[in-house]
Amino acid sequence: YLGMEVSKSLKDGREVLSLTMSAYSKKMVEFMGLDENHHSMRPVECPYKSKMNDFADDEELLSSMERKKFMTGLGMLGWLVSCIRGDLAYTYSMIASSMASPTKLAMRRLVWATRYIKGTSTYGGVTNEDVNTPTSQWRHYSDSDQGKDQSPMNKGKSRCGQISLLMDSLFISS
Repeated sequence: YLGMEVSKSLKDGREVLSLTMSAYSKKMVEFMGLDENHHSMRPVECPYKSKMNDFADDEELLSSMERKKFMTGLGMLGWLVSCIRGDLAYTYSMIASSMASPTKLAMRRLVWATRYIKGTSTYGGVTNEDVNTPTSQWRHYSDSDQGKDQSPMNKGKSRCGQISLLMDSLFISS
């Protein structure tokens, strides 16, 4: 994939593969103008419940310049999610739900996610087993928030995702 960085190294006498998109992540942080800001340890401020005062920001639409920045930043986030950053899938889904009419709240959430990316730009996939082993182990997980987001924009629609791991490394996420 475009922007993917692949490296092979020895760890405890085993060959391991690492997949990251750190350069692309840094490019997104710079695009959003957050290279001087501090980073966040969580991808969303509060994933399951919105504060009551957030609803006021959810009605104020972005200007055309802000909208262009929002759409480009959201596209960059979507590319990271599609390639390697499954940890951001829920966040992307939550922010993308306001694509038709982006609001100040959606932009705040995108900025928060970008601050998380700044602090986790080296996250990706790393094999925990020797890549030359003929056997491989697949594990699959799925999750849903069961429609807990009752904000006016979401109206209780459920968000779900799935992740597949190959030898404890992210392989597929949605």
